[in-house]
Amino acid sequence: MPMEKIKIAGLRMKEELHMNRSQKLFKNTAILSIGSLFSKGLLFIMLPLYTRWLTPEGYGIYDLLVTYITLLVPVIPLNSGEALFRQLVDAKTTHEKREIFSNVLILCCSGVIFFLAFWKIFLKKLLISYSSLYGYILFYLISEVFFNLLMFYLRGIKELKWYAFCNILNVIIMTINSIFFVYYLKLGISGLMLSYIISFTSVSLLISIRFRIVRMLNLKYFKFRRIHSILMYSVPLIPTSLAWWIMDASDRTIVTIVLGSFSNGILAVAHKIPSICQMIFSVFNLSWQESASESVYDKDRDRYYNKTLNQIAILLISIGILLISCNFIIFNYIFDKNYYAAYYQCPILIVALILSSLAHFLGSIYNAFKETVRNAVTTLLSAITNIIIHLLLVSSIGLYAATLSTLLSYLFAFVCRYIDLKSQIKLKINRRVYVLFIIMFLVILFVYINHPIINIIVFIFSLTLFVFINQRIILNVFKHFGGKLCRN
Repeated sequence: MPMEKIKIAGLRMKEELHMNRSQKLFKNTAILSIGSLFSKGLLFIMLPLYTRWLTPEGYGIYDLLVTYITLLVPVIPLNSGEALFRQLVDAKTTHEKREIFSNVLILCCSGVIFFLAFWKIFLKKLLISYSSLYGYILFYLISEVFFNLLMFYLRGIKELKWYAFCNILNVIIMTINSIFFVYYLKLGISGLMLSYIISFTSVSLLISIRFRIVRMLNLKYFKFRRIHSILMYSVPLIPTSLAWWIMDASDRTIVTIVLGSFSNGILAVAHKIPSICQMIFSVFNLSWQESASESVYDKDRDRYYNKTLNQIAILLISIGILLISCNFIIFNYIFDKNYYAAYYQCPILIVALILSSLAHFLGSIYNAFKETVRNAVTTLLSAITNIIIHLLLVSSIGLYAATLSTLLSYLFAFVCRYIDLKSQIKLKINRRVYVLFIIMFLVILFVYINHPIINIIVFIFSLTLFVFINQRIILNVFKHFGGKLCRN
């Protein structure tokens, strides 16, 4: 009898541990979602206005420039922001946290100085076509580098409410400025970039003042041992960042060269709807990275990782099905008719970005194990796959080459990581995930038929399916936020 009681108590403790982790993951995701979903939702609302204020050619050029900036933002500080977050999660004392931040900030400043020299010698020549935007590109880059670093710091010290607030404030400032500079002053691309520069700089100053960042930078904390540990973690992430960027930027670059800026503008808009899936996952992934790292030595780690993988897959696919069914509403009533060609690219990209999110989920497990090299290898192979497929198909199927190559490369990334990690942890995809994937492909088929009555029926079915599958999550969200409203 005593042995049975001990076993029962052990099982209860395991369940409580799993519940505590799940509750913490849900709570952190809920906090982060307020900031991210509001800010990205506002950007999504602004998109139809940008499609009216900027021509497809203009928006295509802006999108291409931002794509290249996205590459340099993590590379300039050698991805040290990721290392800052990961080491702050393990840090026990205030002294250790200050040491980590000081060394990361030194690395970041060194990276910016090196970049400025590199910019002067090489980059200006490479960007000769955009000479009127030199200053905007440079300040956009530097302001985003420091903004991102400070946001990693807020996550590392678990100031998630401030993280959410800063996300919201950043987009509000950017939106107000973009209306003023782009709509009223008609500054076009330069006005849009200036809006981001002002918002990144303003929020960075606020964080610096509130958390006394200047006091954190102290040369007495400089240690080669700490720099070495940061670089050992962060440098292997650079090829990973580069490879993910290649999968995105190569599509835009090839499309711009072969098909022109107009087609890239269409592709850019086609990416915006699927990015909702990526946006929702990115919110979850912020808290998942912390949870995966904290659970890496737990005995029931495999069960926890596997259950979370299946739950997030089901959520993302159900959202994807709903978004695909909304395609006719978005392109008939929201976006400008000049962008209607993106209607047929969206469903493919939605599937692609669901697979991308699942691949990133497994990537967070690599990072939790500090296996950043294996993470990089799988991503680089996927990037190579993307470029080869795109180049082979672009002359024969046009814009579809970009979306299909993206889909196949993300599928390759997910399958590679899934097979590789199965040798280390127990992973098994639930049957419900496979069934939902089949339903999603059937919905895509009906959406491509593009008949008004069929579109409405598919939308109602998709909405009902979404509510049925996620009723528990929906109820939890209402309970969580409803309870807070009642208490207030």
